[in-house]
Amino acid sequence: MKKQFTLVELLTVIAIIAILAGMLIPAVNRARATAQMTACMNNLGQLGKAETMFMVDNKQNLSSVQNYNAVYNQVYCLWEYVGQNEEIFFCPVDKNQDTKKWQWGNTNTDTADIRMSYIANQGVHVEATASNDYKTYLGKLKNYSSVERPASVMSLAENKTDATFYVDGSSTTLTGIPSDINDVAHSNKRANYLYLDGHVAQFDTKEAVDVFKGTDANSPTAWFKL
Repeated sequence: MKKQFTLVELLTVIAIIAILAGMLIPAVNRARATAQMTACMNNLGQLGKAETMFMVDNKQNLSSVQNYNAVYNQVYCLWEYVGQNEEIFFCPVDKNQDTKKWQWGNTNTDTADIRMSYIANQGVHVEATASNDYKTYLGKLKNYSSVERPASVMSLAENKTDATFYVDGSSTTLTGIPSDINDVAHSNKRANYLYLDGHVAQFDTKEAVDVFKGTDANSPTAWFKL
């Protein structure tokens, strides 16, 4: 006669499975979060390389954040250099990603009304408005050679909203992190930042505040001040 499992034995097995699952799930979640943050860093790195290629082809001029009534916006500028890969413009943890992608599908690129997961420093990515002529457009842009310390000046940060695509670069001082930047984008309460020389850095809120206030020795001119 076959031996039957007793209720105690079944409950013991279930308890062991529950314990193992409880140990495994957090590890899986941590691995997923790490993979998402790495994907975001890779996206920013690819956008940094695309920016470099744009500069090489356009007399060292940097892409613009927007260009109303013209065809040249930041996504448009970098589109060919990322192999027309839409996903590079979106962080895996961006909660507004679907809204932004909807805007892509429902907006003519000529209006420049396109959002991505990353927000630009308008201090270097200027608003080159109302110029359908490409030569005129290039003449409005910030030139890379005018930036004294590109390794200390940010290009892109993670975007908190679905309505803004740049941080105003008119200010020369800053007391904290600009409100439209998501400084806790990832589950480890950190966020990624692309610098103008192409390197990507990761900060928590305290580190980011020091950088934006200009008190961090490695990045004294992080955002507005060039």
